[in-house]
Amino acid sequence: MNLEFDSKAALSQMETPILWVMGEYDELFKGTLTNLKQMNLNVIYKEIKNAGHAAHVHQHKRFMSIFQSFLTKDKSIKKVEIKV
Repeated sequence: MNLEFDSKAALSQMETPILWVMGEYDELFKGTLTNLKQMNLNVIYKEIKNAGHAAHVHQHKRFMSIFQSFLTKDKSIKKVEIKV
């Protein structure tokens, strides 16, 4: 992805909150979270208990609760325009 798009530069400039949800047993991307948090302080991390890499599948109700809460708490999210 970095060959076509400089994701580090884009992430470091974002002012919109970023929700990162992981299962407590997901070891695959925890290092990525650390790097992302260094690039952008607007990262909101939520960990779902008793879930692995596919937390949205393992604990789908808890995931949707977190996601819906995130969307309704920050009104600026509705103003985000994604340019591809």
